[in-house]
Amino acid sequence: MMSDRIEQVEHWNNLEIHHHADNSKPRSQYLDILAQSVKEDPHNDRNAFYHARELFFYGQHKQSTEEFKRYLALPTAQWLPERAAAHRYLALVDVDNAEDWNLKAISQDPTRRESYVQTAEFYYNNQRWEECLKYAELALTFTEKPLNYFCEPWAWDFRSYDYAAIAAFWLGKTELALTYGEKALAVTPTDERLQRNLEFYKEKDGTNGSDSI
Repeated sequence: MMSDRIEQVEHWNNLEIHHHADNSKPRSQYLDILAQSVKEDPHNDRNAFYHARELFFYGQHKQSTEEFKRYLALPTAQWLPERAAAHRYLALVDVDNAEDWNLKAISQDPTRRESYVQTAEFYYNNQRWEECLKYAELALTFTEKPLNYFCEPWAWDFRSYDYAAIAAFWLGKTELALTYGEKALAVTPTDERLQRNLEFYKEKDGTNGSDSI
């Protein structure tokens, strides 16, 4: 007897789709449309997030901060990757509380590499090397890209290795700095700063007599 059930088969082929804006077309109307949308339906969490993000893109940081906070308070705003992204944006617009927002982004969704990289960057910018190394190394434990639009290219490039290398150097861990410096350069072999940094780590580690930095 034949079954009337349909078998569904999934196959992953590592295909990535990249969306690039057509800068020849104006998009200034988007902000007004989103503002009208949230005015008409203030409980729509998705549009609230988009509105807050668009305010961020236009440099309206005070309004963006208020809208992201309103979005997070909505009872329907429950998608964790989106909530984590909202916290990361808040770290960029509410700079006085950036550390707290970055750490909350991680706690909202601990599976997002983006949150760890941005947190490592915060500590890098503030020369807090132990925390920088910690979060850069945590970021590097994530090796599989998630299949949603919150997967940011900058979180998967050389910078996690770079932050880890620089932090390790300032902590006196020159061998570890050399290891991460090599991995950073392997990701972006033509980057001259990464090349100079690697030579510098080699010099300090005693494996290279070059005076290059």
